[in-house]
Amino acid sequence: MAPYVYKPLTKPTRRDHAFRLLDILPCSAMDEPINVRLRHVRLEDKPQYECLSYSWGDMAQTHEVNIVSENDDDERVGSIKGRESLHGALARLHDNTKPRTIWADALCINQQDTDERSSQVSIMALVYWNSHKLAIWLGPDPDKQATAAFEALKPISQATCGKTLKLTNEDVDKFDPVV
Repeated sequence: MAPYVYKPLTKPTRRDHAFRLLDILPCSAMDEPINVRLRHVRLEDKPQYECLSYSWGDMAQTHEVNIVSENDDDERVGSIKGRESLHGALARLHDNTKPRTIWADALCINQQDTDERSSQVSIMALVYWNSHKLAIWLGPDPDKQATAAFEALKPISQATCGKTLKLTNEDVDKFDPVV
């Protein structure tokens, strides 16, 4: 498939922060091709989205992410090569029945346009701050070590929900490593 050609964003101003979001389109299996819809939004319109934070991984291993038309007709209009880690995150985050809206820097920012990249990096903190959720992808977990770590953290999270927790270096030194 031909490389996707980004439509230019308006430059951010103090009162207008344009950026792109992507909708991961539904698919029934994790090994199906990833199809996403990129769309322009304004931070001031308070769109609902999640930010994706992920490890970039190996630059040599890439997968194509199919970009479909913004017109809701699912016509493929190009593709973008994404690193294997990003592809894995998108495959894991997709929903079987409805689109999932996220912001991921590698796809939502035209990485070939240095002016846009610079402009978008300048508002990245606002993009993260205004998201309603943060998804973190560290990669596959075949040995379930991350699962064990998160299970160990659940009681701490539940006990401190809504409270401010102040830990000293001495407190942290007392923790046993989980993984």
